[in-house]
Amino acid sequence: MKIQHLALLALLTGAIAPPILHPPQSAIAEAWEPIARYNPSASTNVRLINQSGYTLLYDLTADEAEPNRLVAGGVSQINSISRDSYVVVYSGNTTEIDSEPVEYDVSVVGNTVTVVIQRATIPPGDHTLHLHHNGGIYVY
Repeated sequence: MKIQHLALLALLTGAIAPPILHPPQSAIAEAWEPIARYNPSASTNVRLINQSGYTLLYDLTADEAEPNRLVAGGVSQINSISRDSYVVVYSGNTTEIDSEPVEYDVSVVGNTVTVVIQRATIPPGDHTLHLHHNGGIYVY
């Protein structure tokens, strides 16, 4: 009984710390690898294809204009996007911003980045497409 009390006391005071679990290095590297690449030295276009079934809004984070609407089944293109840009796509439903989560399927042909937007299979889904200044494309 005394040993159980000492063990409990040690746990409560932090004398015995739980093990620290670290993710495998391969998982860390995967999380920060680009999903595609583009040429940051050339003019770049981003083409958005909305296959989500939702009306969505999209914008560049550096753009102070009102967001653009992308209807279900719609296609839109942002031309001559600057490198190190962030494109955000989110629900057009203003009552619950995450009520319609989406995910991106990204491909690059030439220097046109095509983003097919679909319903997310696992929330919260994707929100941001980052065209990094080094040519990597990341999704957050």
